[in-house]
Parts: sequence; C-alpha cells; structure tokens
Amino acid sequence: KALPYTYKTIRGLLTDKARWTKGNCALDKQGEVCWVESDEASCFCLFGAINKVYKTDEYARVYDKLTKHIQSTTCFCSMPEFNDNSTHEEVLALVMELKV
Repeated sequence: KALPYTYKTIRGLLTDKARWTKGNCALDKQGEVCWVESDEASCFCLFGAINKVYKTDEYARVYDKLTKHIQSTTCFCSMPEFNDNSTHEEVLALVMELKV
C-alpha cells in the first residue's frame, strides 16, 4: 500500500518489515521498481528511506552518519551493501541505535 503520510524518521518508515526491501531503492505495492519520490512507492531499502524521509542538509547529515557508522562497525563499505546483506532486524537496529 502507498504511504498514508510523511514519515519523520527512517525508523518510523522501516519499522514495518513490509516497507523494507533489498536490491532496489523503492518498490510499489505490486513489487515493481519505482522512483523513491513516487506516490506509488511503498517499500524502501535503507538508502531509499533516507531519500524519502530527509531533504537537503538533513539528508547529507544522516547519510554521512549512517555511512561512517557502517564503515567503522561492519565489514561493509556502503549503505546499499549493508542493506542488501543484512536482515530487516539488523537494518532496524542500526537506525534505532543512531536515532534516525
């Protein structure tokens, strides 16, 4: 289902496992790839969720915070690599730990 309102945090958006995906930034309710900003987008990878939730300066701050943490605490070099090789629980734990 499409998003009913604007989420204020990645944590809020991705808490529901049905709103999380791997391999693509965003999917619509039929599971087809779509633009993150599309009204039809209903599930997101971690990177797509940042794009959906945060804008401009806030986006850069959150992106850098997540990327630096992933690179310093995991074996992954990038946010997409972490997302696509982790479980929903691991992704959610990261965003909860960093409060984003």
